[in-house]
Amino acid sequence: MFIFFLTGRGKKKKKLKKLLPILALIKLKLAALVPLFLGIIAFAVFKAYILGKIAFIAAAFGALKKLLESKSKSGGGGGGWSEPSHEEHGWESGGGGGWGRSQDIAQNLAYAGHIKQA
Repeated sequence: MFIFFLTGRGKKKKKLKKLLPILALIKLKLAALVPLFLGIIAFAVFKAYILGKIAFIAAAFGALKKLLESKSKSGGGGGGWSEPSHEEHGWESGGGGGWGRSQDIAQNLAYAGHIKQA
């Protein structure tokens, strides 16, 4: 019975000896590919960094240009803000087109519960 046990182990060792060079080649191949993958990742990171710098410079240049244009138009006063222009589109400006009430009625309706009664 002891002989059968030894022969079974011997077969496993022979298979392992045949498989060992293949496993070593796979490990060697992976060891060669890891730097390649790290190089690809490093290139992608570097490219994103450069594109981010370019985008930042372009945004800063645009903001500076807009700031200088607004200061030159307004004469430097008021921070460059101006009132938006309102255009008439053919409707009467006082009536609201029949859609709403006057502001006094709306205020009285909204805050009628808050008025102190004497």
